[in-house]
Amino acid sequence: MSSKKWYERYYWFISSNGLLVFAGKNMRNNKTIFKRYCKPEDLVLSSELPNSPFVIIQTKNVNPIPAETIYEAAELVVNYSEVWKNRIENFPVFYLKPEQIAVADTVQINGEKKFLEKIKPRLSVGIKQQDVWNAKLISGPPTAVKSQTPFMTTIIPGEISAENLSQEIKKLLLQKVPPEIYEQTNAIETKEIEKIIPFGRADLVR
Repeated sequence: MSSKKWYERYYWFISSNGLLVFAGKNMRNNKTIFKRYCKPEDLVLSSELPNSPFVIIQTKNVNPIPAETIYEAAELVVNYSEVWKNRIENFPVFYLKPEQIAVADTVQINGEKKFLEKIKPRLSVGIKQQDVWNAKLISGPPTAVKSQTPFMTTIIPGEISAENLSQEIKKLLLQKVPPEIYEQTNAIETKEIEKIIPFGRADLVR
């Protein structure tokens, strides 16, 4: 079994364009990942809501940054912010360069923010077939997950508890995966799926 990557301690996904996108789980995480992992060429997204995560696109000097990746990163902002918790149908998300952010005891943003309007909260959970016999639980915006696996399901803000919903998600994924990774998928604990569900409640889309 391979060891976890550093970004797996946080919220993360691989975008549909193959770029790493990651975010803090709390304000302390936000400051840590910004100071430790954010490079000058990267892009940072957040929202005006309190306690919104900093979402960082690790660009690897890709220029311009693909619009699909920026939109997917914006979805991660709303998924783990008050937008999901309060079941807001859509919300604007801003993005800016790291040089516009000063992190100390508080976070200060300077200069112009560029906004993406009406970002909808939605999150997919899937099983990625690493090779013929190995399976990995992944999550992220639907288009990002779909680019890596057909074995997925999608959730939106809702009422079902994470405990109950994680069992339903696992059942659906087991129905979709091929026989060679059925046992590996079945071995994934529902607690791991629970951790993905924002604010402990959601509804299934499919």
